[in-house]
Amino acid sequence: MSVPRAAPTGSPSHAGQLLVLIYCAMTYGPQFVLHIVNPGALTERFNMSADTQYFALFVPFFLLLVFGLNMALPRVALPARVLWKWSVRMFESRLNTLLALALIGLAISFSINEGISFRHRGDLLSEAGLSVGLLIFAKPYVVAWGIYHTLLAMRGVHPRPVEARIQALLFVSALIVSLTGSLDALPILWMLLFVVWSPQRIRAFMIDFGQKRATLKRTFLLALATPFLALLAVGVIAIGLINKVGVEGTRQLIDRIGIGTIAEQIMVRVSSSYASMISFAEYRLPDLGYYEKIARIPVENIPYRLSLLMRDPLPRPEITQVTRLNYLSYETDTHLERAGASPGLVSSAFFAAPFPLGFLLLAIYTVVIMRVANLPFDAQVGKPRLAAALFATSSVYPLFETPVDYLILIDPAILQFLLVIVAFIAASVRPARLKANEPAGRTLSASVPPARAGTSR
Repeated sequence: MSVPRAAPTGSPSHAGQLLVLIYCAMTYGPQFVLHIVNPGALTERFNMSADTQYFALFVPFFLLLVFGLNMALPRVALPARVLWKWSVRMFESRLNTLLALALIGLAISFSINEGISFRHRGDLLSEAGLSVGLLIFAKPYVVAWGIYHTLLAMRGVHPRPVEARIQALLFVSALIVSLTGSLDALPILWMLLFVVWSPQRIRAFMIDFGQKRATLKRTFLLALATPFLALLAVGVIAIGLINKVGVEGTRQLIDRIGIGTIAEQIMVRVSSSYASMISFAEYRLPDLGYYEKIARIPVENIPYRLSLLMRDPLPRPEITQVTRLNYLSYETDTHLERAGASPGLVSSAFFAAPFPLGFLLLAIYTVVIMRVANLPFDAQVGKPRLAAALFATSSVYPLFETPVDYLILIDPAILQFLLVIVAFIAASVRPARLKANEPAGRTLSASVPPARAGTSR
């Protein structure tokens, strides 16, 4: 993919390829080990057999297909330069301060009336009210805003950094107050770093300019980072647990079964994408009737979603999302009426179309995401550190969870998809000056070149 962007000054970035590897390593690696070491822990909860580890070979097959297509497919130009300029102005507008203040008010109202368990009570946005709907649909923009400004800081070109950090503080306050799931914690973390650290510090944290640091200092920083990351992981998992059963339910669960058993259950819980892949490969791969069920989901739900917007609701379809069908297929206990489960990238390749067509479609989709993610890293000096790769991975992670559901179109998820893509591209094309008579934004590195058209790697 090609867009107007800053010219690369060094070797091409491979951040997109790295983030796909990180995603697959996190989503399928430990889970595969658990399937070998303790298959009973998975088969007790998921509809899969104990001796089906060989189906995990679909993961390296998918990766080889993705990387092969990335090398083979031509670059596609995106000439809509006006759109990217408009996106830059949107993310940098002073009106974001007013938006952030409004969202804080909506978040406080949401916290009082709904709380952290909102998504797990089966509430529909149409039933919850206009204010909740506005908040839920505004969150993708807030996340994309944070991605854009963090990428700008990484590039070393940042306009009005003090004002942007004040806006970030307001936005992150709204996100914290309206927290509803474990994945919400990741954008909150990165935005907090943007609030606490200067753009220069973020740039040094994410980009390697070839300066050697003392081994003692690196060891000390690693020693500090390890317990912090462990606490962060515990916090993210705890949020997900509280989101599922509530604060009081979590306390009772700890008292009843203990931390050790909960830790094992959490490991099983984060194996859902792996289990979805194994279960689909084992039971659904040759089932053409199942693919017909998948195809009916967008056909039935687009009119239903439109009817909700027009306040004249049609009968609610039995299956409203691929996540719901996935939950009913691979969970052994399906008593929750409106629960769903994201299939993840490789299982979504099964859902997209009969094998191997579905794998081809999802591989092309993944290549597009990779190339978009590469753009900001190609457009600046230096090589991305691991922190930059982790930031990019967490930013596009939701885009890999259930891509097939984007076909429904009318959903906050499709808005998040579009805004994340726009944030990456806009951050890569943002020059020091938007037009000849506009004051230059603060440039943190004189070596960052002006914008021009180029080709993504």
